[in-house]
Amino acid sequence: MLGPVEVVGTVVDVRRQDQYVAFSLDDGTGLLLCVVWPGERGVPGWGELPPGVVQLGQCVRCRGVLRRQQLRGGTHQSRLDVHALREEPDPLAEALHWVQCLHLRSLRQADRGTG
Repeated sequence: MLGPVEVVGTVVDVRRQDQYVAFSLDDGTGLLLCVVWPGERGVPGWGELPPGVVQLGQCVRCRGVLRRQQLRGGTHQSRLDVHALREEPDPLAEALHWVQCLHLRSLRQADRGTG
């Protein structure tokens, strides 16, 4: 388990079940399975998670906990249990998120002295 994690990407698949809503998010590195469980309260400033907020083709920002789950056949898959979700109206939000991640990485490397 790893968290908190924030990802930005495009929703490419949505599956609504009785217990949860699952969707695949393309963040530019691949597809990430994201799951929204009912009753999630969200993060202050983000509001509650409305039931129909995830739509195909939508750019969203998700925060949550990253988990590894074992699939049939012994393979593993990463899954983000979403605690907060919001639509990103800016079409450049995904690219900006990438730049921010790279900047954070360079700051951390500089702190460690491993430029």
